[in-house]
Amino acid sequence: MLDTFIKRRVTTAMVFLGICLVGFIAVEKLPVQLLPDIEFPRLTIVTPYENASPTEVEQLVTRYIEEAASSVNGVLSVYSESLEGLSLVTVRFQWGTNMDMALIETKEKADIIKTQLPQDTGKSTVIKFDPKSDPVMIYTIALPSGTENDFAQLRRRIEKEIIPYLERIEGVALVDIMGGYRRQVNINLDCGKIYAHSLSLAEVIEGVNMANFSFPAGYVEKKDREYLVRTVGEFRNVAEMNKVVVGRNDAGVPIYLKEIGEIQDGFRDRKCIVRLNGKEAVGLLIRKEPGKNTMDVCSRVRERITELSAKYHKEFQLANVFDQSSFIQSSIDNVLNAAVMGGLISILVLWFFLKNVRYPLIISSSIPISILGTFALMYFKGISINTMSLGGLALGVGVMVDAGTVVLESIADELKRGKGKSRIANVIAGTREVFIPVTTSTLTTVIVFAPLVFITGLSGAVFSELALTITFSLLCSLLSSFLFIPMIVALDIPSPEIFRDSRITKTLSGIQQMVFDFSDVFMERAIALYTTIMEYTLANKKRVLVAGLVSMAFGAILFLFVDKELMPRVDPGELAIDIEMPKGTPLAESAEMSTRIESYLLKKPYVRDVYAKIGSDPDDNISEKSSGRASNNILIQIFLKGGRRPHVSKIVSALQNEIRVGEMVKMDYIVKESVVESLFGQGGKALTLEVYGKERDELMKIGERVHEGLAAIPEVRNISAALDRGHPELKVNIDRTAMASLGINISDIASGLRAAVRGEIATKYRESDDEIDVRVRLRREDRSEKDSLRRILVKSSTEANIPLGKIITIEEGSSPNKIIRSEQNRINRITADIVGSKAMVFGKVERMLSHLNLKEGYEVKFAGERDEISRSLGDIGFMLGFAIILVYMVLASQFQSLVSPFIIMLSIPVTILGVSASLLLTGTSLNINSGIGIVMLAGNVVANAIILFDFISKEHREGVGLHDAIIEAGKKRLEPILNTTLTTILALVPLAIGMGEGSELQRPMAIAVIGGLTVSTFLTMVVVPTIYAMVAGKSAR
Repeated sequence: MLDTFIKRRVTTAMVFLGICLVGFIAVEKLPVQLLPDIEFPRLTIVTPYENASPTEVEQLVTRYIEEAASSVNGVLSVYSESLEGLSLVTVRFQWGTNMDMALIETKEKADIIKTQLPQDTGKSTVIKFDPKSDPVMIYTIALPSGTENDFAQLRRRIEKEIIPYLERIEGVALVDIMGGYRRQVNINLDCGKIYAHSLSLAEVIEGVNMANFSFPAGYVEKKDREYLVRTVGEFRNVAEMNKVVVGRNDAGVPIYLKEIGEIQDGFRDRKCIVRLNGKEAVGLLIRKEPGKNTMDVCSRVRERITELSAKYHKEFQLANVFDQSSFIQSSIDNVLNAAVMGGLISILVLWFFLKNVRYPLIISSSIPISILGTFALMYFKGISINTMSLGGLALGVGVMVDAGTVVLESIADELKRGKGKSRIANVIAGTREVFIPVTTSTLTTVIVFAPLVFITGLSGAVFSELALTITFSLLCSLLSSFLFIPMIVALDIPSPEIFRDSRITKTLSGIQQMVFDFSDVFMERAIALYTTIMEYTLANKKRVLVAGLVSMAFGAILFLFVDKELMPRVDPGELAIDIEMPKGTPLAESAEMSTRIESYLLKKPYVRDVYAKIGSDPDDNISEKSSGRASNNILIQIFLKGGRRPHVSKIVSALQNEIRVGEMVKMDYIVKESVVESLFGQGGKALTLEVYGKERDELMKIGERVHEGLAAIPEVRNISAALDRGHPELKVNIDRTAMASLGINISDIASGLRAAVRGEIATKYRESDDEIDVRVRLRREDRSEKDSLRRILVKSSTEANIPLGKIITIEEGSSPNKIIRSEQNRINRITADIVGSKAMVFGKVERMLSHLNLKEGYEVKFAGERDEISRSLGDIGFMLGFAIILVYMVLASQFQSLVSPFIIMLSIPVTILGVSASLLLTGTSLNINSGIGIVMLAGNVVANAIILFDFISKEHREGVGLHDAIIEAGKKRLEPILNTTLTTILALVPLAIGMGEGSELQRPMAIAVIGGLTVSTFLTMVVVPTIYAMVAGKSAR
């Protein structure tokens, strides 16, 4: 086949031109995203149960749904949150589960269990979309200067004119709206006047409801036509409500609504305020559908926003606060730039060693072909352009030139030796000579990724695309090395006449000659130094062997001091300050605190935007309802400017020292340094502990003890517990004896209290296409104090109005915001941030937990990132072990020996020192990325050993003495080994430097490969020949 492609040059050129054409088309069609398209195996079951406390929701709804969900095939764990009026059950499945089938089965289980739930429980909805996931975009809409008086109407216009327009965009799951005012007709009743007219709240509410009624009465015929008879009794305007009759006095005179209260066309009580850069606005949080491409969704949203801005530019000010696609695009661009820079560096290294302009140009011409071929295979495999796949391509660029360099050098040597043969014959002979060793060395690099097919979980999901991309790039480079490069060389294109008779070209020629002279001197000294080292090592084999073992042991020990985490930390370009005021703090007071902090932040030169959300309205969306936040909570998101600025971690440290608040105010700084943290944890913090047990009070006590223990560890910050003292509440205790004697039941008391304090939606007022709630309740002064609750009236069985003070007592207490369960057990979840080494902190926490003496039935477990770290590092260990076995099998097949592969594979353990030292010196953690780099080294480093071992054994078989064969092999193979090694190492330097947003993702992998390959190359050139000499010497004796 080689003969055919080299001889039929036009055919070969057309084949590779076709590959390039398909590659260009594939690049245009490949989706672009930050990470591979990971369908996280998780479903959420949402079940409403209105007017129920968290305890009631847990006992009557959540427990049954958990049991039903646990019986679905493939379930890994079940986690639930029971909130006021809402049950959220999250079901995690094993990786690889068919989520479409899991969704259908879970829906069936939820429908079956519906019969065991209370009758007024709402329908359970099973969704793939996580309602608590972060939005992909945040916009704010404000009013232009001078029109702020119209702000009260802004939210209603957005709900009618903007949100429907955005939710029709393909890929948009929903658009959450926050802030602003929500129109409502408020009927504020005077408690004294109600008492004077002997009315109850229930009667007033019923009267308002019955006065707003339209009803069809059938048809009447008149001559040849049929008329619909319809009673029109709906309110035509708010003023008509004043005329509603809510009762009659003893004389039968109607009691009008205006006589007992005030009707106000106003707004709901505000629970949330949104501000951008100090100016109040309405926030829009855009969430995408699961599985949809973030870049495409954000692009469509931007187009739609542009249209809206043009349409409403005089009425609204639309501002983009956050766009996840910007970070993704920046990360992709940085990896692409690193790959291009790496390719250019590889060409310069080839030029330095080959001392020829033509050879680097030939090899560099094969790189675009290999890259475009890789894109074509990615398209057919369904792999997107993301930081992982491009990282694999960047890693492959340095390795791509290795095969081409070896083939080109072999052809060049054959052209020098075979003067009597035709050029094509020499090209074919040179290609065939290195066909098997080049193929074997490439296969050893590719085959190390084969164990990925057995890896599940996050490691397998994230890095399967990286492994496939590296595999595709190496296979394409192998193809171009054996077919394209020989074809180009066979054409005998004359060297380009770039150095003509001019001053500039003579200067360039002189510079090139200086570089070539330096290359010659460099190699002469390198060969002389290597010869001296080998003379010593061959004379002191045991000492060298001991030194090699010591270096491996030292490298292994260094790993103990390397920090371990799941994914490398990145600078996301944003941070958040989560402030918790004392429980029960009014919204106005929280807003005042936020204003001071916002003003301070806006003065910072590195701040682009400050987005503040004060309070939380549970009626806005499920995310707000499940958050447990209230009027005392403030979330300030700080978006940083691009360009040169301090790292986000340094900004956080500075702000912690500069912003001071009172002892009763809790302030946490949130930095999402892990791009996949939302995939494996509910809290998103580095440290997560779960306390299991039954009694809430005991779980709370244990949580406080754990909190104290964590607070004693200096590296642990921002500790919070899911179970705290809860919100302050007034508990109404009923005297059952007095209640029974007056003919009142608990339902009357509960509904009366609810109507008085919270109010009841008596009816809906229709105005054009709008439906506006009409809320009836006591006026503020009659419901704002604890004593005012005692004056609330309920009707007795004798129709007498009884003040509640006669049958109730009120005590102050607290209530849980939510009840959390895991694996059908109540838990208290404690989360915290870690500053410094996570591995060290995890060890301290384990020791702290071991000293806790817990009651029987209670335990504390690690959860979140720590579990994923252990699981992922275990997966990487499995991959490395399996890869070594596969590499051995390939080498044994090539050399037809069971002993020789062991000698060659000694180049693998000597990489330990290089990897651990490079990670430690650069402050890089051992994570999934660097672990994959270590696995890649297992196949990469043996290539040099193969070249060296093959030459030594060949010389030795031809009768050359063992000592001379080793020395001669080192002299002849040192230059190609340094050439291929340095092209790989220097090509990875741009990735290792990690410039720009998102570049931190690939940095650990590049550092691990550079460190391992650097040390391994040196030790391989010394240790492998020494071991070979020892083994061959014993065999000779």
